[in-house]
Amino acid sequence: MKLIINIDSEWIIPEERFNNQNYLSEKRDNNVPFKGVIESVIKYLYFDTQHNGISTFNNIKKKIIIENNLLEPREIIILKYLSSRTNGRLKSQYGALAIKEAKDAKYRCKVCGNPDIRTLCLDHIWVDEKLEGFKMLCQNCHSIKSRLEDWCGDKKNRNIKEALINLHNSKTILKPFTL
Repeated sequence: MKLIINIDSEWIIPEERFNNQNYLSEKRDNNVPFKGVIESVIKYLYFDTQHNGISTFNNIKKKIIIENNLLEPREIIILKYLSSRTNGRLKSQYGALAIKEAKDAKYRCKVCGNPDIRTLCLDHIWVDEKLEGFKMLCQNCHSIKSRLEDWCGDKKNRNIKEALINLHNSKTILKPFTL
C-alpha cells in the first residue's frame, strides 16, 4: 500500500536554504535594521557550523523576530521548537546534538522523509542509559519506533520486536513523501 499525503509547501523548509550564503545575504539585506539578529537566526537554522548559541535567542530576540515578521511562519515554528528542546538544565547535554541532527536531516523525517515541520520531533537515542544522540522523526514514525522499542521489551516479545524493527527499518518500505 502506498500512502500519498499532500502537504502545503508553506510547511516545508526548502532544502536549498541549507548552507546557502545567497539566502543569508538576501534575508540580511532585506532586514537592514535587524541585520545582526537575522544573520544569527539564519545561521542557526540553516548553516552546519552553527550548532551552539541557542541561549542567544532569548525572549527579546524572539519578540523582535516575530513582531517584525523577519521569518516565515515555518521558520518561526522550527526556531521555537528547537529552542524549547535545547534549553533548560540539560542544555549542555542536548543542545548541540539536537540542533545538529535537525539540520542534518534538513527538517525531514529520517525514516519516511516526511518534510512537514508541524509533525517533526527529535527522538532520543539511548544506549545503556546514556543519551547518545537524536534522530529527527515525524510523529508517525516516532510512535511506531516507541511502540516497537519501548513497549515490546520483555523476553517473550523479543523476536516479535526484532522482526518489527527490521521491517520498519527495511529499505523495501515505501517512502510516501515525494515532492
